[in-house]
Amino acid sequence: MISSQIEERPKDALIQKYAEAADMNYPRRRQMEDAHTEKDPLYKYIGKVLIAFSILLLVPIIVSLVYSENILNFIVPLCVSLGLGILFNCSNSSKKTLYAKDGFIIVSISWILISLLGALPFWLGLDISFVDALFESVSGFTTTGATIFDDVESLSNSILFWRSFSHFIGG
Repeated sequence: MISSQIEERPKDALIQKYAEAADMNYPRRRQMEDAHTEKDPLYKYIGKVLIAFSILLLVPIIVSLVYSENILNFIVPLCVSLGLGILFNCSNSSKKTLYAKDGFIIVSISWILISLLGALPFWLGLDISFVDALFESVSGFTTTGATIFDDVESLSNSILFWRSFSHFIGG
């Protein structure tokens, strides 16, 4: 009985049935293939964040000039941030849509890069290790308020402004 049922169904009908099933999934399969071939705009958005950060670094440079203090503490991070921002912004992306996953990645990488770049003025302007400077930077951008300094008021005006400004940027 079973063998007769199999013989009754022509092989062409089975092939046709599977071909129709494959065609129904074709748009979804095509969409998945396109998603893997499109370039992500993540670098562009991270580049825009870094360019905006470099523009914000102009404010402590002005404060340094007003108080006649060393502006190299802020010029170096500005140049690095602007250079990376332009480099990332020049990436060629064809993908126009962003998903929540992309947003999380952009925010996470931006926080890490800004914290690293924000530590440079502390590291260059003070006699502290980079880890301490990074702690101070992350503390500022997350508006935690924790500090490694015993006497914050003894810092130079531009570094003190940068510390306060990082709190303003973060929160």
